[in-house]
Amino acid sequence: AMITRCLENRLFAVTANRYGRETDGKDTLEFTGQSQITGPRGDILLRAETEGDMMGVVEIDPEEALNKWITPKNHVLEDRRVELYRNLCPGTDHNDG
Repeated sequence: AMITRCLENRLFAVTANRYGRETDGKDTLEFTGQSQITGPRGDILLRAETEGDMMGVVEIDPEEALNKWITPKNHVLEDRRVELYRNLCPGTDHNDG
């Protein structure tokens, strides 16, 4: 999901997820691990394993997230249609540009 969100919004994301199992008596939850850092083009810059602790460092260029062009004709912010959702949140200040 984060790959898609990063592509849609042209931003970096850090997703932390635990690993292992947790049981409350009868139900067991299994956590998938695989925390990750995702880039604005949907590329996985770092991904942890499904088990075990990990610490990682990734060097990023924040300028990459300023480029909101998806294609030469599609811009993340300029293509918004604020008039279609403006009234969903009455009383808030909407930035139309």
